Amino acid sequence: MYLIQDQKKETIAYIENMMILDTNHEHVIGILIGDCFFGHNKKVVGKIINQTVYLINGEIVGKIELNQAYKNTNIKKYIRCYLKFICTNNQTNMQKFYRKNVLRPSFLAN
Repeated sequence: MYLIQDQKKETIAYIENMMILDTNHEHVIGILIGDCFFGHNKKVVGKIINQTVYLINGEIVGKIELNQAYKNTNIKKYIRCYLKFICTNNQTNMQKFYRKNVLRPSFLAN
């Protein structure tokens, strides 16, 4: 598990199995595909570059830190939340984005 910490070193979200979880570990608030993360609006919200989380507008959200003390005990709950998130956010659009931008970067098209 990874922590997303703001500039004050306060944890604002968690990353677990390519899911972005709220601070209470109750809800999936986004997913990761490659180094891009998606929110509930079916669009790319931001990107992770060198352990730094950026929004699309360039704003720095925070840094990613490894949480070595954490052990996942409720993976089934997260999987259900993840599947619900995917089903309600049109998985096909995310798959198209992934194929276009991650599997076939623009510099390879030339």
